[in-house]
Amino acid sequence: MHLLFVSDIHMNLKIYKGVDESYAMIWLNKLIDKIKPDVLLSAGDWDKDVTPKDFSIISSKVKLITIYGNHENFNIIKDYSIKDGKVIKLNNISISGINGLLEEKVSFSWKNIKEENIIESYLKKIIRDIKKYTNNLDIFISHQPPFLPEVYPGMIEDIYNKAMLNFIKELRPKLYLNGHMKPCYSFYEFPYGTKYLRVDSSQSCKHFAIINTENSEVVVYYDDKYKFREILSFKF
Repeated sequence: MHLLFVSDIHMNLKIYKGVDESYAMIWLNKLIDKIKPDVLLSAGDWDKDVTPKDFSIISSKVKLITIYGNHENFNIIKDYSIKDGKVIKLNNISISGINGLLEEKVSFSWKNIKEENIIESYLKKIIRDIKKYTNNLDIFISHQPPFLPEVYPGMIEDIYNKAMLNFIKELRPKLYLNGHMKPCYSFYEFPYGTKYLRVDSSQSCKHFAIINTENSEVVVYYDDKYKFREILSFKF
């Protein structure tokens, strides 16, 4: 199978910093038509102007597996996103993820409980849920970034990205796909072997990845006016 990975499409009916973001879904559909993937993976941030029709068109072409980010039309995206910790099996590949940012998982009605303890408890439940189905998860997707100052210089170490870093260390998926951050892509290999990849597929970046599940190869591309320039390749 071939999986197409995108993130931070940011569908907005406006011009942002000189970039026409209203073209986002047209671009994505042309990308799908050209690549013809078996599955479309997304790490969220479809943004506020995405419509049910947009998702209907995509779903008619390709199987969609997405989480949501923090910039969304939440009335729509929650009908299409997977549940936190749900394991999806596609042939020989297992996929799971967590929606949104971890800050959103905290209910402040829980008085006298430290926020970091609430988050830790939530993530431990997700790990238990995943491990009910597999001890060797192939692909994990999140919008929340982990604490990686090696990749993101100046990144603040808060309880959320630190918790995600510890979560990934315990879960140890083969491939960890992420969104939310800048610049246009990031790659990192954790000491325990997990490969980390983040892409920005907005109209200002147009980066995406193709994942070949037969040989476990990932190739990152930049769409330079529909001339795909290979940026990076690795195996997981």
